[in-house]
Amino acid sequence: MKNSFLKFFILCIIAFPIGVQAQIAIENNDDPMSRAAMVKPDAAWRPYEVKSIVVNTQLRDQVAETQVSQTIHNPSHRVMEVELLFPLPDGGSVQSFTLMVNGKEMPGRLLPKDEARGIYEAIVRRKKDPALMEYAGYGVFKTSIFPIPSGEDRTITLKYTQLCTKEKGIVSFSYPFGTQKFSGGRIGKVAFKGRIVSTEPLKTLYSPTDQLQIDRPSDREAIVSFEEANVRRERDFKLTFTAEAGEVGATVLSFRPDDKQDGYFMLLASPDVKTARSRKILPKTVLFVLDRSGSMEGKKLEQAKEALKFVLNNLREGDYFNIVDYDDSIRAWKSALQPYNADNRREALRYTEAIESGGGTNIHSALEKAMEQIQNEKRPNYVLFLTDGLPTAGNTNEMQIAENTRRKNRHQARVFAFGVGEDVNARLLDRLVNGNGGRSEYVSLEDNLEAKIAAFYSGITAPLLTNIQIEMSHTNLNRAYPSVLPDLFEGGQVVWVGRYNKSGKTKVSISGKVGDELKTFRFDADLAQVSDGTTHSYVEKLWATRRIGTIIDQIDLNGRNEELVNELVSLSKKHGILTPYTSFLADEDVDLRATSANMQRAYSATEDLNETSGAYANAQRSAKQDMMNQSVVVANKPMAKRNPVRPAPSNRGGVASEPPKAEEEKETLQQVGTKTFFLRNNHWIESEITAEEEKTAKVIKLMTDEYFAFTRSQTPEVNQYLNLDRTTIVRIGSQVYKFER
Repeated sequence: MKNSFLKFFILCIIAFPIGVQAQIAIENNDDPMSRAAMVKPDAAWRPYEVKSIVVNTQLRDQVAETQVSQTIHNPSHRVMEVELLFPLPDGGSVQSFTLMVNGKEMPGRLLPKDEARGIYEAIVRRKKDPALMEYAGYGVFKTSIFPIPSGEDRTITLKYTQLCTKEKGIVSFSYPFGTQKFSGGRIGKVAFKGRIVSTEPLKTLYSPTDQLQIDRPSDREAIVSFEEANVRRERDFKLTFTAEAGEVGATVLSFRPDDKQDGYFMLLASPDVKTARSRKILPKTVLFVLDRSGSMEGKKLEQAKEALKFVLNNLREGDYFNIVDYDDSIRAWKSALQPYNADNRREALRYTEAIESGGGTNIHSALEKAMEQIQNEKRPNYVLFLTDGLPTAGNTNEMQIAENTRRKNRHQARVFAFGVGEDVNARLLDRLVNGNGGRSEYVSLEDNLEAKIAAFYSGITAPLLTNIQIEMSHTNLNRAYPSVLPDLFEGGQVVWVGRYNKSGKTKVSISGKVGDELKTFRFDADLAQVSDGTTHSYVEKLWATRRIGTIIDQIDLNGRNEELVNELVSLSKKHGILTPYTSFLADEDVDLRATSANMQRAYSATEDLNETSGAYANAQRSAKQDMMNQSVVVANKPMAKRNPVRPAPSNRGGVASEPPKAEEEKETLQQVGTKTFFLRNNHWIESEITAEEEKTAKVIKLMTDEYFAFTRSQTPEVNQYLNLDRTTIVRIGSQVYKFER
């Protein structure tokens, strides 16, 4: 009898079709001794572990050269025998392929699609698991078998070259981390670093999946990266970029699910790096409004003072500034704004060092004094407002404070509010920024306040284009967010999403102020007709996230109404974007089709927004602000939820609205491709399917000849919906199917 090796097939896709995954491990149970080893208590059998995945890519225009190093550990007491299969996409986009194991090159061969399908189907039939069927339709690169001894590691290095797609000037690159969900455990380290070099100046650079660190050494080069530790990486990495001449570049990405509803667009606008660095940066006004009330005593005040020093040390020639500090009385460093120079900086630093805490909190008068100092709208004006408490002196009515600040803000200053600790009136801060073109941020006592403010200020150091307005011809736009467009800064990017009603060619006009000069930039774009794929389907998801955040903001600031709550429930269900007010949708005993009952539950849950101070109040506003300003489809920060709670389900492949689930927790919501599935009666059911449609669904049993014939007739994009671990009810085209296990 053969040695009791455990045989694994580890599949790593090297191209970027949407919905196709990167790595799967499947043990071979044909060997009876292997089966025995798995059930014997003393066998200590465990599947392989992925210690790290490190991806480095060089992108030169459309050509990507990628090296992937993946370290696999064998934690079992037996030798693991490994065979690697790398599915390749149609079209021959991969131009070279090299595989090494611990530095030794491994032989392999490319199998055509028909032979590859046979391998996939054989594994699926034996395992009674359809997970591989989304790969059907692709060729495969197959390596020889190599062993991993017990307790040892093997580092697999894959090098390949591919031609990336380029459509309407947009180059798209992807690395498929997504199949790590099949590895069964967390990965110690996941890292990506990409260097982009272009013959034309780089403009927009965007990832819908990850918050990137971006360095722009020159106008034709960019370095992008991210790193995660101890994660279940269940989504692919995606990146798009454009390159063109001109001071400002714009890209419009669009997606239209069908012709019966509006399409969705995302506009990206970025400045030219070389032009920005050669042009004199716009001088700006910075007003720091600092709470020095008694509750700021100690660490909070010291960190706030250090943050103020950072701002003072990073002002630029031509800037104007001042410091307003307050308790129940109001002081200012100077009676009027001062020009930035070495003498004024030194004097302001001395003033900052001497600030001491004591007294109440007169927010109304402090903001009023700040707004009175801003007299020049030719400069971009920024107010950095900080408080750790409720208004206790002067006018303490939150609506009057917010309205008076908006009315006094005659020169369009942007107000950015920082709430420190749990005693702030979070709703007041949101009212202040909502009416004055900024945003709020809530800093816990465990956070480093100095670092938070320094990171924020670094992003607004060099404004290039202010008071931005965007128009598109030959179509009507609606519900575009943010409703007040932010200024465009050096190294920054405007991300604007909305809906459109007419497809086809459009002319984009971006206008804004450069000092007191109005400049307009014009671009051609194409708004998608009915989309025949899911290439830019994330645009709809991103719009839905921002819309949900805006709905919560409207309920918070203006009060509840049935129309808004109903839309909140509908969008949460359709897109699987759970909030603290709709998390009940994930409960198995909740009828998704009970519209009135579910709306009433959400209506009651929004009463939590009446809490204006405390940790939960801050968390609600922080989550809301994150959604309103979301720039990636997968959120890195979980939604707020009152503690103690039962952890809510994760949203695989979409916007993460809850912390990672515990090992024993049952997953009741999944997002696959463009669809959301809820677990009901031990079935996965697509969220938009009605009761009548479910009754008339066409039944196909898994693992039958009919099932395999169906998968052969579909694309991998469709077959991914058949990979769930329970009976699945899903709409494909105009037909609803029930794939029965």
